[in-house]
Amino acid sequence: MKKIIISLGLVLVSLAVSFGQTNVFIPDSNFKAYLLSRTDSINVNADTAISFQEAENFKGRIDVYRKNINSMNGLDAFTNITYLHCGDNELNSLDIGSNTSLKILNCSSNYFLKILDLSKNTSLTSLQLTNTQISSLDISKNIALNYLNCSSNKLSSLDVSQNTALFFLDCSFNQISSLDLSKNTLLVSLFCNHNHLSSLNVSKNTTLMTLYCLNNQLSDIDVSKNTNLSRFWSNQNPKLTCIGISNGQNNLNYAQSSEWIKDATASYSTTPCNTTTAIEKTTNSNLTLFPNPAQNTLTIQLTESLQGTVSLIDLQGQTILSQAINDNNAQINISGVSNGVYILKVISDKATYTKQVVIAR
Repeated sequence: MKKIIISLGLVLVSLAVSFGQTNVFIPDSNFKAYLLSRTDSINVNADTAISFQEAENFKGRIDVYRKNINSMNGLDAFTNITYLHCGDNELNSLDIGSNTSLKILNCSSNYFLKILDLSKNTSLTSLQLTNTQISSLDISKNIALNYLNCSSNKLSSLDVSQNTALFFLDCSFNQISSLDLSKNTLLVSLFCNHNHLSSLNVSKNTTLMTLYCLNNQLSDIDVSKNTNLSRFWSNQNPKLTCIGISNGQNNLNYAQSSEWIKDATASYSTTPCNTTTAIEKTTNSNLTLFPNPAQNTLTIQLTESLQGTVSLIDLQGQTILSQAINDNNAQINISGVSNGVYILKVISDKATYTKQVVIAR
C-alpha cells in the first residue's frame, strides 16, 4: 500500500510540473541552438530556454536550412510563424498542424520524409517539397497556393483542381500518369517532365510561357492556344508525332527558336493532331520526305510515278516555291528558304499529297 501511495504521489507531482511548465520542450540540440541564438526576436531574454510566451509572440521567419536537425519537436509552440525553411535536414516527420499562419514552407531534401499533412495550413501560398519519399500529397485545402514545387518525389498522382491560384507548378521527376490542369488558368510555368503522362491538355492554360513535358509517353500535344509559349521542351517522348500549333505569329516565331525543342520524329501541325482523317493518313503515307528537318535540299519520294507540281507553302498560306515533278523522285533546292515550318504539297492528276516539313540550319 505504501508503494502505491508513493507512486501515485510521483504521478501527481509529474502532472503538476507538466501543467506548470513555462518552457517549450525542444529535444533536438541543433534546433534548440538555432532558436536560442535568435536573441533579436525569439529568445528575447537571452537565457537558455524558449518560453511558450516567446514562441507565441514570434511572428517572423524560421530558417533552419542544413542545420543537421533530426526533429522539429517544439515547432508547434510557434503558432504565428509565417515562413519556415527546414530543407536539407534529416527529418522523417514534420508536424505543422499548429502553424496555421504559415504562408511559405520549404521542407525539401529531407530524404526520409514520407508524410506531410497540410490540411490545417490553409494560408500557404508557396510550397517547396522536393527530394523526399512522399508518395501522396493532398493540397485540396491549400487553395491560396500560387507556387508549388513537388518534384523528385514518389507521387503517382497529383490533384491541383482546387489550386486555381497556381502560376508555377513543378511536378517533374515523379510517376504521375495523368494531370488535369483545366482549373489552373493562371499557370505561367509548368514543369511536368520525367513522368508517365500519355496525354496533356493545356488548352485552358493560355497564360503559359514555359512548358517542359519532355520524357513522358505523349503521342500528341496541342499548344495552339498557348500563344505566349516562349519555352517549350517536348523531346524524349518516343511516341510523339504531332504538335499542334496555331497560325498566329507568336507560335510560328517560337517554333523556330532554340527554346522550342522536339524530337525529329515529331512534326508541327496547324491542324488539330487528333482530327486527321483516315483518308489523309493513307494518302500521305505514299509520300516520303527526307531529311526532315531539312537544311538546303529536300528529297521527295512517292510510291508511284506521276506528273504534277510540288509546292512549298508557309503557314500563312503563301507559296514560297513551286516546281514541276514528272517521276516518283525529286529534289528541291531550299537553300534560299528561311528556317521555319512549311507545308509541302504535291498535286497531280492522280492525287494530292501534303506533309509538313521543318527547315532548320
